Amino acid sequence: MTKQVRKLPIRLMMRFSDPLIEQRFLPFYEGFYRSYAQASLVLGMILVVGDWLVDHLVFPNVPANEYRIVLSVPILGLGLALSFSRVGKRYWQPLMAAVIVLVGLSLYWTLYRIDLQGGSGLASWVGILNFTFFELYCFVILGIGFRYALPTGFLLFLGFEVSILTALTHEIEHGSYLTYHVFTVFLLAAMIGWWREYLLRKEFLALVELEKATQVAQSQAEYLSEHDAVTGLHNLTGFIAVLDRKMHAAIDQHRTLPLLLIDLERLRRVRDAFSQKTADELVRSLVHRLRESSILFQPSPEFARVSSFEIAVLFRHVQETAMVIEASERLLDALRQPFQLRGQDFYLQPNGGLSMYPNDGDSAEATLKAARAALAMHANEGRFLHFYNADRDSALVKRLQLEEDLRVALAGGQLSLAYQPLIRVSDRAPLGVEALLRWTHPSSGLIVPAEFIPIMEELGLIHEVGEWVLNKACEQAVRWQQSGIMLNEIAINVSGLQLADPGFAGKVSSALTRSGLHPRILVLELTESVLVHDNDAAMAQLSALKNLGLRLSLDDFGTGFASMMSLARFPFDIIKLDRSFVQAAPSSRVAAAIVEAIMALATRLRMATIAEGIETGEQLQYISALKCDFAQGYLFSRPCSANEVALLLTSNRLSSGVSNGHDIELTG
Repeated sequence: MTKQVRKLPIRLMMRFSDPLIEQRFLPFYEGFYRSYAQASLVLGMILVVGDWLVDHLVFPNVPANEYRIVLSVPILGLGLALSFSRVGKRYWQPLMAAVIVLVGLSLYWTLYRIDLQGGSGLASWVGILNFTFFELYCFVILGIGFRYALPTGFLLFLGFEVSILTALTHEIEHGSYLTYHVFTVFLLAAMIGWWREYLLRKEFLALVELEKATQVAQSQAEYLSEHDAVTGLHNLTGFIAVLDRKMHAAIDQHRTLPLLLIDLERLRRVRDAFSQKTADELVRSLVHRLRESSILFQPSPEFARVSSFEIAVLFRHVQETAMVIEASERLLDALRQPFQLRGQDFYLQPNGGLSMYPNDGDSAEATLKAARAALAMHANEGRFLHFYNADRDSALVKRLQLEEDLRVALAGGQLSLAYQPLIRVSDRAPLGVEALLRWTHPSSGLIVPAEFIPIMEELGLIHEVGEWVLNKACEQAVRWQQSGIMLNEIAINVSGLQLADPGFAGKVSSALTRSGLHPRILVLELTESVLVHDNDAAMAQLSALKNLGLRLSLDDFGTGFASMMSLARFPFDIIKLDRSFVQAAPSSRVAAAIVEAIMALATRLRMATIAEGIETGEQLQYISALKCDFAQGYLFSRPCSANEVALLLTSNRLSSGVSNGHDIELTG
């Protein structure tokens, strides 16, 4: 806008470069002058009539005086009438310009006729005054825009010159003298009109700037009415509006909406101990961490700061209770990590309350109230996450209780190892075992690995328990050897988290040294998630393990996203065919094709193959035809204790009776 003002004095036609601004300016300009212009038309008629009356009294014998009443006054009256019409309002400026030209030409002709009849007409100073009056009338009084006034003034000036040359044919010097005065007044009137319009345009720009500033202020006020000024998240008002919209959509789609309310009461300590500014910086940091932690949630959650010390999270990617708990714990775990506060670690210790719409509330306010009620349960029970609904909260209680029980399971002797024999397919001879982790809870009994292994990994207990499994299995293998039992290998499942530990190879080496087990006997089984990440750190870790002399087995190959090229890059000795493919292969062409492709790949890479999950003679016959090296499954033996497996290892062949037990094999 400032640039527009600076350009105005140079732009003689007085037009904004922005057509939208120009379009808005014209109604402003015309609205300012319309009432004055209409009054001026009335005044013009009065002046013309008064001029006629004076001349009529002075020159009563000059009939040409009547032409002013006959021609000029009707034209002014017509212009006045049209100025009130719809067409006149739309084309006001060109209409006024036309009225001035017509009135001016009619007056010049009248004055010329008066001169011919012996009166005081165009050649006198009366004529000059008439003309200069119309120049001012054009540029100043009627307020016609400069781009209309300038050509109108030139037409009037041209009409005057034609009249002068006609009336004063033999008085060129006198005509030039009159023209000089007229042209001087013309320039003065033009400059006044131009400057008047320039000032109006500046005033209009100031009004536009004020309007824009007002709109920006209103927009900011509207934004802040629904958003938190510190984080940019929705505040309570805005979040309630979002909840209302999402809830209407959820009703139409027959979905539920999980809501997590996070308590950040320790922020109060930061504010009181340091300053509000420091607390605000911490809030922005924790919101950033929440967004990063939820980057895999698709669609992403809606976050809101519903109070100074509460963050609300509306999940949109999950509905099931277990997945809601998992997502909530992921966010809370992220906030439990330390924040840097003036060079020191600060822990927020957040707590969470969960509610579900429409189960826990029939409105946005009620659902949020339910989450706050669930949050209040923390003070009574000491847990950091609660569901408002008792049924779902019992599942959460069970999970959280498992977390606490897992922390003492190892020290309490609740963890143990079961062993499942590994059979050579060609002669059914048992050659080794796989060690499998079991948890016997003192009150709940046997808990399946699928339930406690993920929790163990989340809590970071997998490192301690994994090291215990490693030492326990190596010691048992040596005891079997010392008792004369033939044992070619003992396999142990290794978690990806264990492999990510830079000191893991050293722990394996210590276990081998402490137990005295030959490294060749030990086989570490890893899932193909190792290949997906295919990075130098994983490669270095596997190479360090291989340098110890042990063997590496790739478990469940084909169920993930690893490529065959990445498989060739890593130093594996054995490939295990996943039980889902092995069991389906005899009756499924797709599964058979996958099994045969993996077998062909293993042969080309000179890797041994193990088929797991063998439960029927048909499955055994199928893998035998494919020249699979080893097998394990209920057809031969269920996982059993160390004493029971010792008897199996001493037999030359295993019977083909299917065990009645059921087992889920997971990381140990």
